[in-house]
Amino acid sequence: MTFLIGQLDNLDYDAAESILEDYIIEAIQNFVNSETGQEYLDNHPIGGFWTGTFIEMAYIYGGYTLSKMTKGNAQEVMEYILPRKLTLLDPGDTDDAIDELIAFWTYLHKAYKLRSANAIIKYLHSIKDQFPRWMFDPERGGMAKNFTIQGMEAGYDMTTQQGLQAFQAEYNQNLSKRPPSTPADIKAVLEELDQAMLLEGEQIDMEELVTRFLGALDRPLWTTRFSPF
Repeated sequence: MTFLIGQLDNLDYDAAESILEDYIIEAIQNFVNSETGQEYLDNHPIGGFWTGTFIEMAYIYGGYTLSKMTKGNAQEVMEYILPRKLTLLDPGDTDDAIDELIAFWTYLHKAYKLRSANAIIKYLHSIKDQFPRWMFDPERGGMAKNFTIQGMEAGYDMTTQQGLQAFQAEYNQNLSKRPPSTPADIKAVLEELDQAMLLEGEQIDMEELVTRFLGALDRPLWTTRFSPF
């Protein structure tokens, strides 16, 4: 099946959202079935997460499509969007990120002769050592992501409702010891999520914020076992 790489171009968000999941699945499958994909899967039998996540985040948070993406767009995705929006549980989760994305963009270059593909591939090579650090850099993460990481570091299982509630209770207990005002960083995340501002001294429902932030758990994880068949 021919992958229509420009399928998302010039669509409004509502129209694109309805086909985005199928678009990503087709992109991954065509990559896997390509010569470049076959070479990659020789050493990486599990994959697809970074390809799918890159496409999804680039479109949802940047409006960038594969066929029109520039090196600058890819740089924004790798340096700002992914570190802010994607929460990983272990630094080892980034091990195959750059290799997979380089292979994917090599496939796109060979199959579609995209004008910016070579520049993007060169850029990806240049950030291989930095990217894992970016994904766990608190200064690059949003408030909800940093809250999640704080809970994980404190020993809470932030992937469960019980863990979220337990850490929220501790967080609010510590917050109640501070002056009764809403900190600036919390105001920023509330504005970002289009929620009403908290009243003076009101406790923060970080569970709701983090649950929304981790909404990706309800979306496809784009992880597939690569297969030559």
